[in-house]
Amino acid sequence: MKRLKVSFFPVARTAHLERLANSSADALYYCSTRADWHPAATPSGKLVQLKSVFGVAREVFSGRLSVLEVAEPLAIPLLPRLLVLAAAKRLAPRSRRPLVVTYAIENVSQISKLSTRSRLPECVSRTVLRATWSMVFGSIDRIAFGTAGSSDMYRVELGPRLWARVSARTEIRTIEGLPQPLCSAPKKDRGRVIFLGSFEERKGLQDLLRAWPAVAAQAGTELVIVGKGSRAQEAFVRTWAEHRRGVTVRFDPPRSDIRAELEAASVLVLASRRTATWREQIGLPILEGLSYGCTIVSSDETGIAQWLSAHGHRVVGSRYSPSELALAIVSAVTNPLPPMDVLESLPKADQRTAADSWLLRS
Repeated sequence: MKRLKVSFFPVARTAHLERLANSSADALYYCSTRADWHPAATPSGKLVQLKSVFGVAREVFSGRLSVLEVAEPLAIPLLPRLLVLAAAKRLAPRSRRPLVVTYAIENVSQISKLSTRSRLPECVSRTVLRATWSMVFGSIDRIAFGTAGSSDMYRVELGPRLWARVSARTEIRTIEGLPQPLCSAPKKDRGRVIFLGSFEERKGLQDLLRAWPAVAAQAGTELVIVGKGSRAQEAFVRTWAEHRRGVTVRFDPPRSDIRAELEAASVLVLASRRTATWREQIGLPILEGLSYGCTIVSSDETGIAQWLSAHGHRVVGSRYSPSELALAIVSAVTNPLPPMDVLESLPKADQRTAADSWLLRS
C-alpha cells in the first residue's frame, strides 16, 4: 500500500487547490470551505476530499500516511483538531506514525486573544495554552516559518522552556513566503489602482473608500475593486461606486479575470487593520500583486511589512488615517516602482512551494 502525503486544512480555499498543483502532496483533506472555494481548480491526479478530523485521525493511526501537513498549531480555533491528531499519532505503532509538519505564519498573540475573549487573567490563559501546546507540538516534526515575525511570535508565546523542548526535537526553518514572478513583461495602466480581497472592514476597503476622494483628485486615476463580501457589504460598495467616475467593481470574477486585472494595475492597496483577535499574516492579494509587478500600498500589519518597505513599496502605520492612506496611494500612483524592478526583487521560485518541498520530503 502506498503511503500518502496529505495536507489537512480544516477550512480550505481555492489558493490551497492552486498550491496543490505544484506540491508533492498526494491529497488535500478539508472540513469546510471559504467563500472563494472553486472546486474546478482541483489539479488532475490529486485527491481532494471532505473529511472530518476523526477521519484524518483514523488514517494517521492506520499507517496510511507518510507525511501529514497540519495548519497553524499556535492558533486557538485549530487546537481541538490538532489534539485529536496528536493523540492518534501517539497511539499508533511507531512504524506507522507519519511525519507531522506545519507552515506557520501566525503573528498575533493567542494568549492575549484568549484573555480578551474569555476575560480570564492573562496568567491563566498562558498556563492553559502552554499546557495544550505542549501536547500538540510534541507530535510535530518540522516547522517552516513563513515570516520572521511569526518565528518571533511562536518563540514568545511558547515561552523559553517549551520553546527549548520544541526546538530540540523539531526541524525548524524560516522561509519567507514571497512569490515568484507570474508574468515576464506586464503592461501597466499608469494610475490604475486595484483593491483585491474580502470586503471586510479589517481588510481596509472602507478606509480606502474614505481616502479615495483625495486620491481621485489626481488626473487619470482609476480604481478597480475586486472581491466579494456579505450582501450588505456588497450593496454598500455598489452604492458607493455607482456615480463615481473611474471606479469599477467586479464581484467574485473568475481567476483568469483577476489575473488580467493584476497585470493591468499599477498599484495594489491592501492596508489591513488589526482587531482585538486578528492580524494580517501576510495577505494573499499582496503576494499576487507582487507576482504581477504591482507597487504595493499596505499597512505594517502584514508579516512582510519590513520587506515591502525595504524594497520601495509604501507601508503606512497601523493607526493610519484616511489622509495618510491617500498620501501613500498618491505617492505610489505618481511614482510607481518599475514593474520589472518589482519582479526582479522576487525569488525565482515561489517560496511557499519551496517550504512545501522541504516540509513534505519523506
